[in-house]
Amino acid sequence: MARIGPDSAIQQFELRGQETLGIGRDLANDMVINHPMVSRFHAQIRPQHGNYVIRDCNSTHGTFVNGQSVTGQRVLRINDVIHIGPCSLTLKDNEILFAFNESRSLRLDAIHLHYQKAKKLSLLKDVSVSIQAGELVAIVGCAGSGLTTLLLALSGLRPATCGMVLVDGTDLYQNFNAYRTAIGYLPQWNILHRKLTVEQTLNFAAQLRLPADITRAERKSRISQVQIDLDLTNRRDLPIQSLSDYEVKRVSLGIELLTQPSMLFIDEITSGLSINTEREMIMLLRKLADPGRTIVTVTHATDLELCDQVVWLTRKGCLAFFGPFQEALQYFGVERFGQIYGELENKRSLEHWPQKYLRSPYYQTYVVNRQQAFNVPETPTTPRLCQQLPGAQTKRISGWRQFWILSKRNLAMLQGDRPGLLRMLAVSPVLGLVNFLIWRRPLFGVGDANPNLAILMLFTTIVVAMIAGSFPTSLIIAKEHNIYRHERMNGLKVIPYVLSKFEIGLLWSVYQSAVFLLFTVIAVPDLLATPTILIGTYFSITLSTLGGTVLGLLGSAIPSPHYISHSFILLNLLIVQIICGGVIFPINALGATGKVLNQLSLIKWPFETLVTLSGLDTDIVYDVNVSSHLFIAAGLIGVLLSLILIVQKLKDFLYRNDPFYWII
Repeated sequence: MARIGPDSAIQQFELRGQETLGIGRDLANDMVINHPMVSRFHAQIRPQHGNYVIRDCNSTHGTFVNGQSVTGQRVLRINDVIHIGPCSLTLKDNEILFAFNESRSLRLDAIHLHYQKAKKLSLLKDVSVSIQAGELVAIVGCAGSGLTTLLLALSGLRPATCGMVLVDGTDLYQNFNAYRTAIGYLPQWNILHRKLTVEQTLNFAAQLRLPADITRAERKSRISQVQIDLDLTNRRDLPIQSLSDYEVKRVSLGIELLTQPSMLFIDEITSGLSINTEREMIMLLRKLADPGRTIVTVTHATDLELCDQVVWLTRKGCLAFFGPFQEALQYFGVERFGQIYGELENKRSLEHWPQKYLRSPYYQTYVVNRQQAFNVPETPTTPRLCQQLPGAQTKRISGWRQFWILSKRNLAMLQGDRPGLLRMLAVSPVLGLVNFLIWRRPLFGVGDANPNLAILMLFTTIVVAMIAGSFPTSLIIAKEHNIYRHERMNGLKVIPYVLSKFEIGLLWSVYQSAVFLLFTVIAVPDLLATPTILIGTYFSITLSTLGGTVLGLLGSAIPSPHYISHSFILLNLLIVQIICGGVIFPINALGATGKVLNQLSLIKWPFETLVTLSGLDTDIVYDVNVSSHLFIAAGLIGVLLSLILIVQKLKDFLYRNDPFYWII
């Protein structure tokens, strides 16, 4: 058995005479790769008909040969490069397999990068940098200089339209799938649920990202190590909302460190921090880079002495400088780093600095000489629009497993927000108590019964149930938009995510309908006469509440510039439902469109069911079959749920140029 750990160098394995070479995280394998992104039994290499074949053992993050995913098995050729987690394996003609651990030894070379968004809009123009393994590099510049664009181009998440990015001499764009597990990306926006504790946040992230065969003890050990590295151990039981901005940034960073990425790309991690905490954050990044991890960060901090290299971009995305921090001061002829911003703000100097840098010894030393020493090929400098690269393959994590993890996380968030949970639980009793104030008895039966008021009461019951079910979910997807984008980037599937939100609505509907019906029966005791009517009424109210829940999810899923506007989207959806429900306006009075909407109304079918169950003789309902009406209502809910899934997938198309969507 050979063990490849974090500090292992090149090793060789003799294939001749071996029946099977097992590769994975478990000690029972012939080649043990000690890394959290490697499955317990990841792959096998064995001889077959004079050749060697590799088979992926249903690993979570896949096996790649020359950048292509292995499905089933694949015949290996001489000099084929196999990627498994952080390791690259090369088959030689003497039947020896060379293994190299890349987990902390990746260099990055960008060659003449251009990013052209439109014919006349260029966000990057001829940017070349050479970043060695273990370097901490800061990308700085004025607002609108293409800082994030360069970061995404270097990471491969949003490829440049011209040029190359090489990882240890291998084209990253063409082999992105193979290097995906080696790349960590932390966006500048919030990716944390504020009601969860630090421990819960890291635990759920680890369950979603790490292989399914990771044991609880292994996962706990990895989480503890991340907390130690980021000095979060004494904050592990605190909710995110109780942490300082600096601590929140560290927790976000911890999510990416769970997978032990070899390259870490961070966008604006110092934004919103004080000068002191800015320096502490740079010191933390320096500490993380020292073992050999390559870190590239966009920042507007001015104290960057701990960085190995600094990339300065002008407003048009041109490279003004790439080199050490102290040499940047000398190059720009300033005493303080912050004064460089003033130099680049001058529009007359926008073309001056890029041209000066290309002629300077700094460019020769830190770009040309570095790349020549590594035999980096040249590429054309003329920008051209390239076709969008195919998205990275989704990690093979079971949809059911994702659904179960998300369901547990939703429950943990509800438990963490007890005041909010109590307010939700109190809605149904409060609405039920209102019935004591507005409905006089008797409403049903004979004698003093009031059929018109009874119909209004039944209609109001259904409307209130739908409204009460819709508003708790009206923002549930919209508020998690950024978290959803980030998790989609890391393999989250749409169906488990939507179903986990629907599950909350289902449980909420079952509870709310029972409590609301109980108070309604107490207020209007002549509503129900038999257990059959009671059951039918309960299912009608439950479907109305569940319909409102799904309607709220639909309104929350519809793309909108700000999540507050989703409440207005829901309001419009509810108004259409109420108007076309068949009471405010008789069905015969509705036009052709109104009649179609009436058939699609989630209010119509439960309402007509209640009218039938109550025994009211009215022209509102014709030939009603209770079971068929409830079936139709359930079917409409299913249609809306499918529509939510379609809307979520539609976002993938609308945001196909967003790295957090096209990658899946």
